Amino acid sequence: MLLAQYEEDRHVHVDKEDIAASIFHLTGGHKGLVGVCCAELHTAFLSQSNRTLEMWERFSKQNLVRHVFVKPTYYSIISVCAGLDEKGTDLILCLLRSERCVTMPYDDNVECLISEGVLVDNSPDSQLCELNISSLLLHAALLESLQLHLSTKVVPGPHVFDHLWIITKTIERLNWSIFQIPESQNADQLASEYSIQFEFYVKMKAVLVGAYSASKWLVIPEAKPAAADKRKRLDIFVRDGERNRWFGVELLRQGTPTSLQDHYKRSFEYAATHRCIVYMLNFILKEKSCVPSFSSAPAGDVICYDVFCGPSPRMVGGYTGDGCFIERPLNLENGDGKLSLFSNDFTG
Repeated sequence: MLLAQYEEDRHVHVDKEDIAASIFHLTGGHKGLVGVCCAELHTAFLSQSNRTLEMWERFSKQNLVRHVFVKPTYYSIISVCAGLDEKGTDLILCLLRSERCVTMPYDDNVECLISEGVLVDNSPDSQLCELNISSLLLHAALLESLQLHLSTKVVPGPHVFDHLWIITKTIERLNWSIFQIPESQNADQLASEYSIQFEFYVKMKAVLVGAYSASKWLVIPEAKPAAADKRKRLDIFVRDGERNRWFGVELLRQGTPTSLQDHYKRSFEYAATHRCIVYMLNFILKEKSCVPSFSSAPAGDVICYDVFCGPSPRMVGGYTGDGCFIERPLNLENGDGKLSLFSNDFTG
């Protein structure tokens, strides 16, 4: 309805169905957020008489977050989250860690967050709530705001920037105890792909800031989709002002021959979309007698590693100059730290 009204008021042609589906996916149908998205689309292409899906998809979630949540109505949502007590903050962090709804009793924090448009309750039960963050845009804003203060300091990184050093230090600082809680697990009682992605994301941000504090890193979860399939997104995209330091990370767990090949194909699409090297990491959470054999082509844009998390933690894969596998031991620290919401970028 809003897009139809916008089309009529502005006298432009709009790919209503496709753009509406994309906006609904991002906003959860929140009327105000839909209106802001339409305004951003209009302003960006003032001189053109149509608005296509391709135009809309030039906006990334991160760009929309920056434009939407500085507006007074929606900045108030951010302010509510920034002012939460410890229990309320823990609830938001629990929701960010979980791929599913979180069930919990109704209390003052829940009431406040629902009334302010931060959360939605999907349960008809008046005693227990099934909570979700209200929109993907807000979810992206909350993820971007996360700051981790590690309990042990990260040493400065190599003078010549080394992607693999960053990845190794990130893996070594993952908090493996997080993967033992039910909210982080799949039905096989092993860490879900999403929980690994979340933990990897927050630890990589902390490692980059600690090791290369002078650089302005942007660590983007679920980056812009590959052109071939709009539903598939690169798990983590890292960039700063220097092109040769941009790289991506694609994660999976307990890879099978089929899933490994699928992620490998997607990783090449992501590498082309973002014009960077993509590291594909297959987390082996439970070692079996036989791990599927998989290797990538030497010197390609996708570099694959198996990450073994058992009694002998190690990374196996990649290629040296002569095309051989390398094996790198991991010193797992089970790194902990204080995770908090919001940086000065959002709270002023």
